[in-house]
Amino acid sequence: MFPEARIALVREKVGRFSFLLLSILLMFSLRPFLEPFVRISILSEAFFSLVMLTGIYSISYRKRDFVLLFSTGVPALLLGWAAEILRLPVAKVAASIFGALFFALALILILSYVNRQREVTRDVVMGAVCSYFLIGIVWAHVYFLLESGSPGAFSLPRGLSGDPVHFIYYSFITLTTVGYGDVLPVSNPARSLAVLEAMAGQMYLAVAMARLVAIHISQTQGVSEK
Repeated sequence: MFPEARIALVREKVGRFSFLLLSILLMFSLRPFLEPFVRISILSEAFFSLVMLTGIYSISYRKRDFVLLFSTGVPALLLGWAAEILRLPVAKVAASIFGALFFALALILILSYVNRQREVTRDVVMGAVCSYFLIGIVWAHVYFLLESGSPGAFSLPRGLSGDPVHFIYYSFITLTTVGYGDVLPVSNPARSLAVLEAMAGQMYLAVAMARLVAIHISQTQGVSEK
């Protein structure tokens, strides 16, 4: 069996987005408990690398999709590790730019796939969940880039630097409209981005869930009529 056929078979049996969702959940659930043993920046790069690699594997069904994801994901990985090893702030900013592009492309491709489906399957549900996580990750990179280009755009708690990992936390707190208030947008661009993310999170849940429910109802009615 050819390698492409094997990959397609594994995707069909396990699920198209299973590995991507698993890697995202591991990033959120395991990283905090490993921080006492490994430097947080190394952990962040390791988990981001895992998410990117599984993203390329999960989403790249067509050659064009693979080229787009590979051309943004690989530079993000290389620059991220270069920034970590060589301590180059410029490399960290460049890695975040490519990372934002990668996750934005991945989000668009997953949403395109989910919107084309006419049945609610496990894969479709996992794709919708992955999309929600990717919205928060994309915005986290945008926040970090804003803080890098305009220091002081956000008010961070004492002892915390403007590291991408801290904006992951802030992004999802904003996306879910929890808003603890420990990280605050100070500049007007930062506040505008926070408002847009909060609106995007609520609109995504409302539209995506409504569409999945409508498809499921239509699917159930079609089965009952048969």
